Amino acid sequence: MLRVLLAAVLGGLIGVERSRRQKEAGIRTHVIVALGAALFVVISKYGFADTGMDVDPTRIASNIVTGVSFLGAGVIFVKNASIRGLTTAAGIWATAGVGSALGAGMYAIGVFAALLIIVLQGLLHSGLNHVEGQGINQLEMKVRYSQGVTLRLRQQLAEHRMAVEYFRIRKNNDGILTCTLAVRMPREYGNDELLFLLDENPDILELDM
Repeated sequence: MLRVLLAAVLGGLIGVERSRRQKEAGIRTHVIVALGAALFVVISKYGFADTGMDVDPTRIASNIVTGVSFLGAGVIFVKNASIRGLTTAAGIWATAGVGSALGAGMYAIGVFAALLIIVLQGLLHSGLNHVEGQGINQLEMKVRYSQGVTLRLRQQLAEHRMAVEYFRIRKNNDGILTCTLAVRMPREYGNDELLFLLDENPDILELDM
């Protein structure tokens, strides 16, 4: 019971960082993944000891990787040549490893790995943002056509130190422009700030991030 409980606690700590960043998999997902992995390893190791059967104890545990792979695939999204969710998927995979280690009774390596994951996903995320900025956001919006509308949009972004990496425009028959663009944001801006900024633009009819 201690192994499963400790796995759930460490899985929750890993999930806190993902949840704070509003990622697809949060605390509950990481808790269940770690708990489930630990439980399967415990069953695999001790569940058939009293049957007298010659059972491979790694058979159940080895399938944890396969099962977690399906979960990881569920949080990866591809849109406009941009891939999102890879770090979260890798975190789920690593969390299953933490749970497996604890289920096998390898407390030291399980706790160490969990703390290392938290550091890599949390502190290094902040450090890389400090060096590289917030990164590139993919946007698709429908804009009411008027003279100079795209120039005004570019100027609005530039005033807030947002660099447009590419800008593609398609004009529809109804006079509405479909704009696809990639925006590199400064460190202090997140998705909420970007949405609030673009919501002030009366030319934008619809926005998808």
